[in-house]
Amino acid sequence: MRGRPNELRATPDQITAHIEHRAAPYETPADVVRWYTSDNRRMAEVEAIVIENNVTEFVLSKAKITDKAIGFDELMGQA
Repeated sequence: MRGRPNELRATPDQITAHIEHRAAPYETPADVVRWYTSDNRRMAEVEAIVIENNVTEFVLSKAKITDKAIGFDELMGQA
């Protein structure tokens, strides 16, 4: 995956936490956890989501924000 150069991989703990979070609203969360963990494709999808979240957090942690006041027309690309 593309995130690996910065060690932005999904750890087993992150994958487990993500599955448990998604399973929590259901009546029987353990069944949902088993549903995810019983299929390699579903696990790969969860891993991809966790990696995406890690990459997003990494990028946001490196971003520099600069406030700039602009008019509506400029915002809408009409300036």
